[in-house]
Amino acid sequence: MVGFKLTRDVSPADDEGHAPDTKDGNWQESWCVQWYDPIRRAGGMSHVGLQRNRELADYWTALVLDGKVADEEESSRARLPAGKMSDLVVGPLHFQTLEPLRKYHIVTTYRDVKADLIYKAYAPVVRYDIDQMGAAIGAGHFESLGRVSGTFAFKDRTIQVDGFGFHDHSWGVRDHSTFIAQRNYTVGFGPDLNLNYAEMWTSTGGRFVGGYVQDGDQLHAINAATPLLTLANDGCSPVSTDTELWTETGRGYRLKGVVDGGVQMNTHHDDYFVTNGFAKFEMCGRLGAGIICVRQTGTAAQWEKMRKWKSTRI
Repeated sequence: MVGFKLTRDVSPADDEGHAPDTKDGNWQESWCVQWYDPIRRAGGMSHVGLQRNRELADYWTALVLDGKVADEEESSRARLPAGKMSDLVVGPLHFQTLEPLRKYHIVTTYRDVKADLIYKAYAPVVRYDIDQMGAAIGAGHFESLGRVSGTFAFKDRTIQVDGFGFHDHSWGVRDHSTFIAQRNYTVGFGPDLNLNYAEMWTSTGGRFVGGYVQDGDQLHAINAATPLLTLANDGCSPVSTDTELWTETGRGYRLKGVVDGGVQMNTHHDDYFVTNGFAKFEMCGRLGAGIICVRQTGTAAQWEKMRKWKSTRI
């Protein structure tokens, strides 16, 4: 378990694109917004990665409605788009920066489904080092939690949505083979209470537990957790969680969540895959919403294969 330093010292210049500082083909810059409206059971995932050294792009997208996936699309070998990060079109996605670090316009367009949304951060963004325990995820990084609102059109039906959202922007070397299992909860309860919890097992055998709770105007770094996650019979789809979170400041929180808005899986390079559950949560007597993101190991971890078991006789 490794702690990390949280900071709110993020330059607005980081909202734009970054040039690779290495020729490593695993260098990429990613941009993500995910959201869920628990009242209307509508949500979405929009993730783009720019692999500038390979002159390729990748994207994961999905929209859910009434507890089911309305449509989804992904590609690991899309054409690298021209233009700035502040006005980017990749696959079915169009991102526009309205206010650096804080406010964005996101349009996702499929054949029968379209979402036209505004994401607005609740509070100043958070930055920390997410390269931990031998995992290469992208050392440059900032994120925020906030609100997503707009229209969701499905065939001849159009609804207004208003839900909790999460935004992430990172850049650096990202090697998906270095993190082999993970849990990640991004949850919003309102401007004064939200959290991002992450747990990861890396290819070196390390376990990283981190994230933070924003409670009032204070950030509390998570340094310990006792998560209980229930999976469906497919072995990868989250159903519910009951998790204790402990912070460096000695605060404890109990987070309960139930997947309510559908489940969607993303695949990627290096046999990487994650399963996202759109969920309702309860903490501190408050109700909120967000995403449970799960990656299971596809086989026994390398350090387990190398372990020499000793039999014990009674």
